[in-house]
Amino acid sequence: MLEFGDIITLENNKKYLVSGTCTYNNKYYVYLVNIENQLNCVLGSVREDDFQEITDEEEFKQVMPMILDNVDMSLFEDGGKDE
Repeated sequence: MLEFGDIITLENNKKYLVSGTCTYNNKYYVYLVNIENQLNCVLGSVREDDFQEITDEEEFKQVMPMILDNVDMSLFEDGGKDE
């Protein structure tokens, strides 16, 4: 399971930092921030090591406030470079 501070590479071959997580309706969600461009963020669910980006607007609206409550801003102090 992905946790705060983990770094993963998505299918676009870009590295992302796990900066927020939550569980909602029995689904585990992660908020990913691109290491090279912090404006490039992705919200998705993880099931059996499979990341699926959230594209449903209602699901996004439900989950995003919970993710924001759990974002660990200290991860950005060193740019997430403790790989």
